[in-house]
Amino acid sequence: MKEIISVLVFAFTITIFQSCEFITDYRYYTVTFQNDDYEKVITAVYYRNNNEYEYRWSRNAIYDYIYPGEYFNITLSEDWYDFKVIMEDDWYSYEILDYDIYVNYDFTLYYYIDDKPLLKNRLIKKTPKKNQDSLIGNPDSK
Repeated sequence: MKEIISVLVFAFTITIFQSCEFITDYRYYTVTFQNDDYEKVITAVYYRNNNEYEYRWSRNAIYDYIYPGEYFNITLSEDWYDFKVIMEDDWYSYEILDYDIYVNYDFTLYYYIDDKPLLKNRLIKKTPKKNQDSLIGNPDSK
């Protein structure tokens, strides 16, 4: 009788764990960062979960620059994310913030600087770079 109860408890436990598989069944998707601006280089890509518990940005996700016409893929689990991309040219640095992006399928984010952002939830901050003459102590620059 004890053997039958042990087998039934074991079978019941297996059934419970298999039915709870959805709790640990994470789905992963590819997010592609495409540089479509032929005058600027993407120098950094950051992301963070968009929830109330986690406000810190990731480390830079790219190991090299994303040059014009190139792309970079990262794999993320299904969730809401914010993305911060840094683009640069010789005169300006652009911080592009894409917020409230739901990652639930493979997709591409296209980056180029234009008067109107592609996404309604995209913010662009343009910062001029410092004059190189003033950094090296040129007496003619003031």
